[in-house]
Amino acid sequence: MPVNYRSVFCLVLTLAFLPLFSTNSQSDDYQDYLKAQAEDFQSYKDERDAEFIGFLKDQWKEYNIHKGLTPDTNPKPVKLPVAEPKAAPVLPKKLKKVKKVDIPKKKPVDFPVEVPAEKPVVDLAEKPPVKVESLKDLPVVKPQEKPYVKPFERVVETPVEKKTPEPAPQIAKPEPEIYTRPEEKPVDSEPVKKVAKPAPVKEDTRKIAIKTDFYMTPVVIYGTYNFPVMNGRAVNKEMIASFWDKMSQLDYDSIIAQSQKYRIDLKLNDWGYHYILYRLGLEQYKGDKNMANLFTWYMSSKSGYESRIGYNDTQVFLLMPSKNNLYSIPFLTLNNKKYYSLFYDDKPSSFKSLFTYQGSYPDARKTMDFELSSSPDIPKVMKQRNLAFEVNKQGVEFSAVYNKNIVDFFKYYPQTNMKVYFESFMSPELEYALLTALKPMVEGKTEAEAVNNLLSFVQKAFSYKTDDGQFGHEKYMLPEETVFYPYSDCEDRSFFFAYLVRKLVGLEVVGLDYPGHVATGVRFNDNLPGDYVVNNNVKYMVCDPTYINATLGMAMPQYKKTKPEVVKIR
Repeated sequence: MPVNYRSVFCLVLTLAFLPLFSTNSQSDDYQDYLKAQAEDFQSYKDERDAEFIGFLKDQWKEYNIHKGLTPDTNPKPVKLPVAEPKAAPVLPKKLKKVKKVDIPKKKPVDFPVEVPAEKPVVDLAEKPPVKVESLKDLPVVKPQEKPYVKPFERVVETPVEKKTPEPAPQIAKPEPEIYTRPEEKPVDSEPVKKVAKPAPVKEDTRKIAIKTDFYMTPVVIYGTYNFPVMNGRAVNKEMIASFWDKMSQLDYDSIIAQSQKYRIDLKLNDWGYHYILYRLGLEQYKGDKNMANLFTWYMSSKSGYESRIGYNDTQVFLLMPSKNNLYSIPFLTLNNKKYYSLFYDDKPSSFKSLFTYQGSYPDARKTMDFELSSSPDIPKVMKQRNLAFEVNKQGVEFSAVYNKNIVDFFKYYPQTNMKVYFESFMSPELEYALLTALKPMVEGKTEAEAVNNLLSFVQKAFSYKTDDGQFGHEKYMLPEETVFYPYSDCEDRSFFFAYLVRKLVGLEVVGLDYPGHVATGVRFNDNLPGDYVVNNNVKYMVCDPTYINATLGMAMPQYKKTKPEVVKIR
């Protein structure tokens, strides 16, 4: 590119004479520059919106809808087999012990789990006397303190006489003494810091535009916005184009910034952020799900996510691509990309086709990611479940504390790749309860003993039932859900077991995805006998938390000769 010497000269000249201008002049010039930049950017956005609105008025086409992906069509075991103790592989005597694994040392902040039973009132009159065995058992009686007497006041006691007492003599008041504080020796100490008084709490006088509840967290959007009113309007491309046009005239950047602040504070992923947008739209439009989807679509697009809207005779659908496969969610395919019809508070409705457009908003390029990197930081609704099992012919029982609010949050979470669940989390409360209770089963044990003990726990502490039997549909569960729901199946137990092994024993774990069944593989530091899977020249011993009484190296009989798909865990 040729150098524009004239521009360079002007720039140098400007910099040379810049100190000659007053401070106010510099400030004014800078503010004018910012204003011009903002106006240029607004003009750019207006042009984009105008172009997109024109596009929305024309480029619509009807597309067929696919019912949704199915993760595994093979039937799961209904009745679980029980392993014979004699079938367990004989382990070598000398094995490596568990390395010290860090577990939470600090207990999370206590939240009320349940109201304790009231203690009986004891009648002190009926309380038996305390038996004193010796003088040492007697209570120590402190000497009674003398009453405080004000200085320079004398108390005169006059003997009582039968005769009329003579008037008391007048006592002259002494001259007031001047008290001189004795000189104190300096003491080496830090000067006392003055504690600043807290500033008075100012009442928030900002105007509330939308206020909704997000799992016991109040989400408040401040500002003044003239949201479009679409009551009674038929759902068609003209109505949708009009909605985008009216929304573009609002200060939507402020709404997005406030919503993103909640996303960060609550530690939400992409799905959680869009859930907030949907709840805001649902609140603004008084429960109208069609309008809530339109609101979410607009805000999602302006947040940089690739999203589109679709409609049929009665419904509006939010369509978004995903970095992860989503199962049992209706979708359509455009340009070899799946666009899933997302629902946030209900099961997906069945429909065969819808109208949508082929293009997308120019500045929306991000793809929604359903990975779960942390537990959402939402208010605690603590519950507990007693877990009882037997290990090495000894009964073990403890209470697992969990956050019911997290269970509710994931009620309608789309089922996605198995890897997401294997790499998922526990809430700090549940993690602390489980790891501290299970630590004695691992500490000081060999790796093989520790893993076998954890297998016994997951196999026997939870009741088994397939997802179809419990929910009527397939559902992968996070550890918090596994503790809450009365039943769990093979993949739920595998997610749960893998988490415990990684946290408590510190060994590498992979998922083993068989047709109709899920187990785990554990990489030990010893060469152990039994069933195993090799992946990338690494040996993983089969560990099945659903095969009752099975120890490491024991695969279910029907899967011994089946090669599973290996799910790597980060």
